[in-house]
Amino acid sequence: MEQGAHFELLRQRGRYYKLYTYQFRREMEQQSSLLGGRAAA
Repeated sequence: MEQGAHFELLRQRGRYYKLYTYQFRREMEQQSSLLGGRAAA
């Protein structure tokens, strides 16, 4: 199990990083689809 502060875990680019970026990417895709396919500025 990885332990540490949020930014430390992101910097390590381990499982925490992969999960966080996957979740963030999905949220951005959902927001984009709600805006009619346009990326938010």
